[in-house]
Amino acid sequence: MSEMNLLETESGTTVELAVSGMTCESCSASVEKALTALPTVRSASVDHATGRAVVLLAAGASADDFGFEADAAVHDAGYTLESATATAPQAGGCCGGGCCS
Repeated sequence: MSEMNLLETESGTTVELAVSGMTCESCSASVEKALTALPTVRSASVDHATGRAVVLLAAGASADDFGFEADAAVHDAGYTLESATATAPQAGGCCGGGCCS
C-alpha cells in the first residue's frame, strides 16, 4: 500500500480504495465479497472500470486496523490495494455523495 490516510469517527467512516488489477465485473465482485466479509465493513461498492472501491465502516471501527485488513483481503482476492483515503460523514449522517440532496 503506497498511501494511507484514514480518519476514524463515531458514526462510521467512508473509505475510498484504489485497487489495481481488476479487469471485469467478476473482479469487482471478488473484491466486494472480500471486503464485505471483513467484520468492520457495513457495505462496499466496487467498480473495476475506475479501479475504485467505496467502503462504509461500522461505527467505532478502527480505521487503522481496517487499512491492514483491507490490504490483506484485497491481496488474498488476487488484487493490489494501492491507496486508502477516508472521509468523515457530514452532519446529519449524509455521506456527501449527493444522495441526500
